[in-house]
Amino acid sequence: MSFRPGLKQCGAPFLATILLYAPTASAVFEPGVGVGLQYTDNAALTPNNEDDDWLVLGYVGARFEKTSGPLNFDGATSLTYEHYTDDTFSDQKYFDLNATAGWEMIKERVNWIARDYFTQRRRNSINSSTPNNIEDVNIFNIGPDVVVPISRVQKLVINPAFSDFYYQKSDTDNQRYSLALDWLYNASASNEVGMGGSFSKIDFDKEDKNPNFSASNIHAVLKGRLARSKYTFNVGFTRMDRDDFENRSAPTGSFDWQLNLTGRSSARLYAASDLTDASFSALDSAIDPGRGDINNVQISGDVFRNNILRASYSRKGATLKTRLWGELRDLDYKETPQDREIQNLGIKFDYQARALLSSALYAKYKRTKRTDRDRTDKLYTVGGNIAYQMSRKLRAVFNLEYRNKDSTDDAQEYNEFSGLINLVYGYGDLVRKKRPGN
Repeated sequence: MSFRPGLKQCGAPFLATILLYAPTASAVFEPGVGVGLQYTDNAALTPNNEDDDWLVLGYVGARFEKTSGPLNFDGATSLTYEHYTDDTFSDQKYFDLNATAGWEMIKERVNWIARDYFTQRRRNSINSSTPNNIEDVNIFNIGPDVVVPISRVQKLVINPAFSDFYYQKSDTDNQRYSLALDWLYNASASNEVGMGGSFSKIDFDKEDKNPNFSASNIHAVLKGRLARSKYTFNVGFTRMDRDDFENRSAPTGSFDWQLNLTGRSSARLYAASDLTDASFSALDSAIDPGRGDINNVQISGDVFRNNILRASYSRKGATLKTRLWGELRDLDYKETPQDREIQNLGIKFDYQARALLSSALYAKYKRTKRTDRDRTDKLYTVGGNIAYQMSRKLRAVFNLEYRNKDSTDDAQEYNEFSGLINLVYGYGDLVRKKRPGN
């Protein structure tokens, strides 16, 4: 991985700005460092002639937070180093940043928000996550939330924004200029209704490969709160006007229901059908991961119909934490043969056996069907770990994992067993980067 300066990779400058200009007296800054050793019996994730390898891992990271006053920020960052001792791949360095900064310029009227997400994704989302199928991705988004009161029960919300999307290897770098306007009316103490619209202009750096387009949307919205839940219902119409391609339009909508079952358990149901593109979908999932796993979306400059149903449940007991999730997704691309149907299921248990000893068990299943290529992939993952808190900040973790991928494309099938032991001091977790969720 290589870094180059400029807006396209503004993760590091954005992080430096937060750390330099935020008042440190009321800020939380928690650094971390770690080392690890991992064994895998199939480093290249191949169906035959598997090569085992030992990886030496290094990690530095930090968490930062400030929530008081007009300036606030929250985020985490890390730099992970991987060395393949048997040279299956060259040394890898992975930088990650998930940061949000806000400035309340005028109290309850104008609030500026800047976000930056720097991570790695698979170039071909259905193939295995080996280093030659990974690229850096950076998403930068900035804009104000402007609230204009009309009366005691009515207001206008205006959201101009600029977004920049960088892809290290894919030719899909683009900039998005957008404006959203919503009128909201408090129908009661627990219900709000409204209507509005948005317009976005998307400009690609390489227009010859990805023609520019604009997106327009009109919608009505209903928000409500019940005794133990809250919901948002949105229905409208979206139109895509594209250079050199046929324009697209379709009805769109979403329903988001969040439920507090008890004081320790909660559930969420999210359903949506929209007309979108890969970059905006990535920004949407980065802001709210509950709206879908972005790794299910293929990086491209095409627009697509995104139908999704996602449900999750979590419970935090005194010693046992449980999390379950499932996702059904149907992606219909308009120009490129990337149509797919995805099914995701997962469960994880975290158990605090003693004050200093904890463990975890997890299992995941993912099925992806390329409907236009007659290809189906099934990935099964099971694993567990044991962690021991050696001191207030130093902990050791031992992890075992087995994965099996079954595919109608014989070249994409593999089995892998891996084990990892690591030591981490301070913030963060040391894992082999970009391997989960292949």
